[in-house]
Formats: sequence, C-alpha cells, structure tokens
Amino acid sequence: MSKLCFGSFAKVLKGYYNSNGETLVSDLLRGIKEDISVEKGNASRLINSKAQVSRKLIDMSQTPKVINSIEEYFSSYIIPNLKIKMKNHLIEYLQRLILGDNNIPSKTKESLICFDNEDFSKFLSQIFLYAIIQNNVVEKPLENLGELEIPKDPQFTQTSIPDDFNNIFIEVEQNNTLGLLNNNHIKTFHFNIENYEFTFKALDDYLLDNIGSYIYSRMQVDELITNKSGRSISLRAIRALKQKIDSNENLDNELGNIGIYLFLENILKAPKLYTSIECFDSALEKAGVHLLQLNNENISFQMVFSKSHITNRLKDSIDKVFDGLLKLKESRDKHYKFLEMSILNQNFDDATSKKLKNIIIPQKRGADISVNNAYGILLGYTLDINKKVGNEEYIQNVKLQMIQDLQANIPYIVSKINQLGLQNSSFYIYLIPFNDADNDKTIIMNNLVGG
Repeated sequence: MSKLCFGSFAKVLKGYYNSNGETLVSDLLRGIKEDISVEKGNASRLINSKAQVSRKLIDMSQTPKVINSIEEYFSSYIIPNLKIKMKNHLIEYLQRLILGDNNIPSKTKESLICFDNEDFSKFLSQIFLYAIIQNNVVEKPLENLGELEIPKDPQFTQTSIPDDFNNIFIEVEQNNTLGLLNNNHIKTFHFNIENYEFTFKALDDYLLDNIGSYIYSRMQVDELITNKSGRSISLRAIRALKQKIDSNENLDNELGNIGIYLFLENILKAPKLYTSIECFDSALEKAGVHLLQLNNENISFQMVFSKSHITNRLKDSIDKVFDGLLKLKESRDKHYKFLEMSILNQNFDDATSKKLKNIIIPQKRGADISVNNAYGILLGYTLDINKKVGNEEYIQNVKLQMIQDLQANIPYIVSKINQLGLQNSSFYIYLIPFNDADNDKTIIMNNLVGG
C-alpha cells in the first residue's frame, strides 16, 4: 500500500474522475493557489519544493477562511466530476490507504477516517490538507511516482453507521446456540440502564442518524449528496417513512425492521440488498434482504432474509415472526426475481449490480460460487424482573434474567424452525428486552418521526 502523499491521493482521485484525469493534479493546485499562496509552477516543482509549500500550508491550514475555501473547492469542482456512483468504493479505498500507512499516528488516522457521511467534501479536503502539509510524506516528484493500483472490483459494504452501535446495544455474554447443522447464533442485547429502567436517549439519536440509509438505497443516497441535499437526508427519510406507513400500528412495527437491519449489518456484517420498507411489491411477504459473505475467497454466500416483531410476551413475538417466515418461505423465489428485475438494476451502479447478479442470480452464477438461504430475526419483549434490590444488583439480575429468557425459549424457537422445515438453514437471532415493549416502541417511533 502506498503512502498517503499528495501524489497517491491525486492518483486515487484520478481513478474515479469523469473528466481528463491527467489534468486533475494541476487543477487541484490551480484551484486553491490564491488562497494558500503557494508559488506558481508545474505540479512536480511544487511538490519538490516541499519545505516551502509545507511551511506556508502549515501556517495557513488552520485559518477558517482557507479551510472553508478548500472544502468549497472540493464540493463545487472536484466532487461533481467524480464518478459519484462509486463514492462508497472511493471512501473505502482512501480509508484503507490511510490505515495502511504506518507513518500516520493513530489519532490522526481516526480523525481522517471518522467523518460525517453527509460531508464528503470535508472528508476529501481533510485528507488533502494532511497529505500536502506533512514534511515527511511528500517525498517524490509526481512524474516519478509509481502507478497506484486502483481496485477494479466494486466493494459491497454496509450502509449503516457503525459508530456507537456497541454502546447503544450492549451484548450479554453467553454461549447458547440453536444447535443447527449450519452457521447459527442466538444473542441477547440490552439498552443502557438508568434508575431501574432501560433508557432510549442514545437510541433516538442513532435511529435518526441511520434512518436515511434504512429508507433509501445506496444510489438514492448518492443522488441526494450529489444534489447537495445530503444534510437533509434524515428529514427526507422521515417524510418518506410517514408516507409509506399507513397507521400508527404499522409505524410501531417498523422499529423492529430498523433494528434487524442494524443488527445484520453491524453484528453479522451482512450489508443490505434492500430493507423491508423498500419492498413495495404487494405480492411479496415484507422482508429485508442482506448478503453475507462466508469466506475470503468470494465463493460462499448467504442470502439473509430478515423478520422482526416487538411485543410484550416473548412467545408472542416468536409466533408472529415464524408466521411471517412461513409466508416468506412461500414467496422466497419471488424475492429473487424482484432482486433481478428491480433492486439490482435500480439500487446499485452498473459494476456493483453486475457483480451481485453473478453471485445472486442462479443463471448467472459461477460454478464455483454457492449461495444458501439464511434468516435474521429480531425479537423484542418486556422484561419481567423484580426491582426491589439495589442498583448494581438490579443490573446483574437483568443480565441473568435475559440469559434465562433466552435459554427457556430456545427449544420453542427450534421447534418452530423444524415445523417450517428450515432446520438446514442458518438462523441469526437477536433478543432485546424493553421496559414495556408495546408502549416503548410507540414512544421511540414517535420520537423519531416527531409524532
């Protein structure tokens, strides 16, 4: 992996640039030279005079006017000319370039990589500033730099924001499994506890941060960012959610669907193909669909169909989910057709769509690739527990009760799996307790949509 020098950064951008990539380096310099007061000259000479350039840039890079000017330059000139459909791929590659450079301090890596997804121009400008002002990274003239390898294979990555997930959904350690033949797990998580109650303040903010990526496809998010609507994605997504949900009851049920989307992306590491609310075909049983890669050789995958339910009694949640799985089993082939005819064409750029079709669609799939069906389930319920103990003891009792609830219901869940004839499939199940599940889900969703 190359160092994060100005040349490597420029060459990465060239790989994603629509216009004449050969002029991009000089365009970058010419576009900002008046604000950062570097000497006129060709790109090679400017980079060679690293000490002088670095001194001036270091002096000026902390000036808000200069920083704003550079961000505006990326926003107005560079970003509109990038192949924006490949934006996520570009972000991932730049992040790998940063992480792979041992010369960059850990804290600096974090500051360069952790950015607001809506502010793409800030992300690029921060990397640009760091790359050009460091005395020890700008080492060679641009014309002598070796070619940087730009990966041609499109990357299929998660859409949700991973930050703070583990602080909001706190896992209780336990070793229970479903005892199935193929990959499976059953896990239980809880929210933060304050004064004998689960608290949802952090969850409210996290849902707001992720509602856009849940409602919209990758292409739609990219288009909103391209049209400079990135800062209003959450607001637009909430409006879209209200339009698609026709009653308060259905709105409450959407909390489980958002939840299983977040768990499958952040715990299972299975990026979404589409979420339940994007499935607008009335002939289909509503389900989110994710793709899980099982090995590094890109030959073994699972299509993970998701269902969820949140209500007071855990057994009622299990029954509701498996009623839905029965309908889903009957319409599963329609989901594959829906993916082929609609989702893969409309929700992804051409390169990613082609790659996914070669994995998902049986007629297009390579002989060495295997794809099996799997199921992701979120079950929410009300925790019944004695509160007449001290705070610390209460927290320990919550965890113990959660494990007991999980263990007590595993035989029932397995019996449901067997009844549907799905014992050869993989299941990934997540239990999460609430104070009063039926009431809490209403409050949480009303907080999200402003009800």
